[in-house]
Amino acid sequence: GNIISEYNSEIARIPASNLKLLSTGYVISKLSNLYSLKTNLYKDNNNNYFIEGSGDPDLSLNDIQILINNIKYSKNINITLSEVKRNIYWPEGWTSQDKLYKYGSPVTKLAINSNSSTNMNINGLKDYIHNYLISKFPNSEVNIYINERTNNLKKKTILIDSIDSNAILSLVTLANSVSHNFTSESLFKNASNTWNNNSYIKLYYWLKNKG
Repeated sequence: GNIISEYNSEIARIPASNLKLLSTGYVISKLSNLYSLKTNLYKDNNNNYFIEGSGDPDLSLNDIQILINNIKYSKNINITLSEVKRNIYWPEGWTSQDKLYKYGSPVTKLAINSNSSTNMNINGLKDYIHNYLISKFPNSEVNIYINERTNNLKKKTILIDSIDSNAILSLVTLANSVSHNFTSESLFKNASNTWNNNSYIKLYYWLKNKG
């Protein structure tokens, strides 16, 4: 608690990536070290399928293939991708220039190659799943929908398969060791359950309670 030295200490500065130490600290306090982010495939009683992610930073097309290979042939195949609203892909303050860089990749529930220049957006993923299933079931009509509304899939569906991310402790290390923006944001949204807005009020009060 004793100041050893200081220089221009009264000048306010943007903390930038040092904020990851605070948001990931919040994550560690809320989630078990062994907790993982899941990407799930569900099915309802009408044979409709649903894919819901939780922002796994390492989610790949191979993972998506594993999930959709569980889909059985039918004349009509309907799949809904659960996604966040596009107007909250980025936290407030990110400029158009920021979004051109790898660190400015959008924070979404279903990001392929997150935090990279080859990031696949939700429409690209939609096209990929559609083309994959058409090639697998050429006689089927395949419909892919994007749902940006919050819903509780667990109450009306059956879980068919799930892909797990690396454990939280590994993801926290990724977020801080290479300043991985996507992972930091995704972890915070899971720990604070704030996927539908970019509010950091829970982090604010957590820090306030820590003094």
